[in-house]
Amino acid sequence: MNRDYLVWYRALEVEPGCSWTQLRSSYQQLVRTWHPDRFCQQPEKKALAEERIKEINQAYHVLSAYRERYGNLPAANSRPDRHSRDGTPGEHPSRAPSAVLTDSDWSSPRPPGPAAKPAHLLRLLLIGLASWAAYTLWWPHPPAAVPRPGPSLAGRHRTAKAGLVSASVNDPARNRGFFTVGSTRDEVQTVQGIPTSIRNGVWYYGKSRVYFLDGTVMRWVNDPADPLRIAFSVPKTPRRPTTFTIGSTKTLVKSVQGRPLLKTAHEWDYGVSKVYFADGRVTGWYNSPFSPLNAARSAP
Repeated sequence: MNRDYLVWYRALEVEPGCSWTQLRSSYQQLVRTWHPDRFCQQPEKKALAEERIKEINQAYHVLSAYRERYGNLPAANSRPDRHSRDGTPGEHPSRAPSAVLTDSDWSSPRPPGPAAKPAHLLRLLLIGLASWAAYTLWWPHPPAAVPRPGPSLAGRHRTAKAGLVSASVNDPARNRGFFTVGSTRDEVQTVQGIPTSIRNGVWYYGKSRVYFLDGTVMRWVNDPADPLRIAFSVPKTPRRPTTFTIGSTKTLVKSVQGRPLLKTAHEWDYGVSKVYFADGRVTGWYNSPFSPLNAARSAP
């Protein structure tokens, strides 16, 4: 049958020259209005609705296929080319058909022509860019190695996982016979000797005192009469740590960062961010901006 595009515009109850948004909105409204399921109790109206919905769908298919091929809706008096089986034009959209189309011709699908390929390539490119951006922002990457202050003490290396360097707490101080913040009780005793007395967890060396938190040095009071072998001085007023660093204990990490969402013996997960352990001490971390860690590059 011979048909120009005005027939399809009328089937969708829109005027030629309407926008694609208007045409699509009218199509959706007509589908809701004429859907056969609405007339299950009215056989005559249901049969009419089935015919009407076929016409609506065919009209939308013809006009949308034309728009996909040429980038715009056709003019009202344009006629489909005789080589077009889905209602879209052939080589020249304004050329009148030279043969009569049958009903079977109108219902046969046609694969997209060469003109549709650039649009498909553009979609693939946009999908690739979106995937790359999602991978960069949200996928956890191997943690970067955290630099050490100096060479580590032989025999005290703590091996990190997944490419992290080994680290020890304040290695330069140990090599010079000093202790400092983060040193363990054994390290203090090795450097300073057996304390004069221990009261309430505080080690006394004459008039000097060493305070511990979770088994590591938190601060001290250094009296000139009984000097301590310390690497540097710290404030006398105790304060709660606000960051953790290489060598920090799991207790300190939990005090600073809170309870992890998931944890194993060697890895604690805080959302996307992760903290890595060896021998119960921090060896490194992966810090994501989406769940930042209270981590410091060096001890306070």
